[in-house]
Amino acid sequence: MLHNLFESFNQARRMFDYDYIYVDSLFLTIWIAIMIKCKKWNALKFGIFTGFIVYFIDSIVWFNLPAGNNYIVGTFIREYTIGGIYMPRPLGDYFWVKFGADFMMTFSYAMFAFGWLWIMFENFFKKNLKEILLFTLLYFIFWMLIPLFSLIIPLNDTIV
Repeated sequence: MLHNLFESFNQARRMFDYDYIYVDSLFLTIWIAIMIKCKKWNALKFGIFTGFIVYFIDSIVWFNLPAGNNYIVGTFIREYTIGGIYMPRPLGDYFWVKFGADFMMTFSYAMFAFGWLWIMFENFFKKNLKEILLFTLLYFIFWMLIPLFSLIIPLNDTIV
């Protein structure tokens, strides 16, 4: 039973339209602008720092690290198919296409999640409920609007 549960983790898949990346970038720009306006410099720095770490691990290390002996030779920990095309190693002409997906799934994620987390810890100890509610509300509204806008505004429906 546990073996089946753990095996299901090996099949983690993320599927979305490429325009999700564009919408995410727009909302990330708004999120950063709000952090700058509210002078959340430490949260911004922490988000950037963790963004580079997550990007390096997920997009570089895992993309180039073989999956192991239990998998077919040539299988890697992180694999991409964008628009039905398997992302080769080396990437060549597909660098920018993969970079967009990587940026959204790693750097943008870290800027939102870890920036928000910093603000939560900072305000928890200050007992500043107003900022906790403001940034949490923004975070979850953006989290819901990004896929909604990607769905209703067909910019690029290529499947990633």
